[in-house]
Amino acid sequence: MVNILLDLKLIGAVTGRDKEVLDSAKVVPESYVYKKYNIDSAQFANSNAYYTYYMKEYAEIYEKVKDSLSKLKTYYTDILDRELKEKRKADSLKAAKRELEALELDAEIIDTEEEEPRLIDAVSDNE
Repeated sequence: MVNILLDLKLIGAVTGRDKEVLDSAKVVPESYVYKKYNIDSAQFANSNAYYTYYMKEYAEIYEKVKDSLSKLKTYYTDILDRELKEKRKADSLKAAKRELEALELDAEIIDTEEEEPRLIDAVSDNE
């Protein structure tokens, strides 16, 4: 029951946030969960009714669902944080490379400017 409720919560979150994704994939959230766990809506309703009668057990189930959701959130937050750090690192490296290229370009311009007077001086010395 924990896994069923967990999946229903996850799908409910997606449905509330990105309903178009499910609609475009033609996924009916509850049907997906029922098929995944090889149950039907009547079996789920009966189980749900049973646990609502035994509230202590139902509270324990929901506590496990809550803990699982919390662990999933932490897991995916860590992944996003790592990806963000990698992106920042890549952006910093790109910025440093652009700065280095700009410095090299500036150095070439300075070298070119210095060579021109020497050429003029060399021509005037030969005359």
